[in-house]
Amino acid sequence: MKNNIDYYQHFAYADQHPKFKMLRVQFGWAGEGKFWALNNKIAQAEDCCLDVSKKYNRAAIASDLDFSMDELDGFLTFLLEDCELIRKCPEGKITTDIIQECFTKVMSDREKARERASRRWEKQTDTSPEKDEVSPEKVCKVKESKVNNKDLSSSADEVGADGVDFLMTKKKRKLCGKRFQSFCLFWEAFAYKKGKREAADAWYEIPSLTNGLVEQILKSAADEAAGRKKLIESGKTPKMAQGWISGYRWEDQTDVEPITEKIYPDIKGLT
Repeated sequence: MKNNIDYYQHFAYADQHPKFKMLRVQFGWAGEGKFWALNNKIAQAEDCCLDVSKKYNRAAIASDLDFSMDELDGFLTFLLEDCELIRKCPEGKITTDIIQECFTKVMSDREKARERASRRWEKQTDTSPEKDEVSPEKVCKVKESKVNNKDLSSSADEVGADGVDFLMTKKKRKLCGKRFQSFCLFWEAFAYKKGKREAADAWYEIPSLTNGLVEQILKSAADEAAGRKKLIESGKTPKMAQGWISGYRWEDQTDVEPITEKIYPDIKGLT
């Protein structure tokens, strides 16, 4: 599960707090801007704790914040000891209270979403080995004579022969049986109700769909849904289901520590 955050709260009146006024007395408004830029780096770090124990890590931060190495050391020490706007984590890392508060809430929401998706999947899936594999070739066939001559292209969802539910995709393919059931679970977990029939085509084209893979997809879809609101509020466009499925986004290595987070010798006052 992803162990950082894509957003955090920034209160409009934060600049009126005595800590920020003290920061501006020493570093001006540019110093406050660099503090929030530092918060952005902390938010992207593993567990939202930025490693500043290594010299090359600090060099990268100094470069991004337009500081020399000595200036960065002084800036961080001032934030830690005078303004108390940052605090230490174990192993030479730093964080801020506002980032940690948001991180705790987001991780709780992600875990709840994963649990809900897992419970829904466990209720509807058959875990017997011989039925674990579901491919388009195994999709159930519906007797056309029992659909009462309905125009299937005019409706996304129908009930076919013998009460078998299916969904007519954008390309006029019938998604039914276990693959249809798993798609419904994905659609609910992804929670972005746009382009359903296009998404169904992308789901149909997944070559080999097993119970284990569906569980992985549902967990990733729930993570995607948990961060979508703030993504939209930040002015960004969320990924639609069709592109998310076609891009195999559940395979993204979001739980692997990015290279930039492994980077960041000893800060005065921090060791």
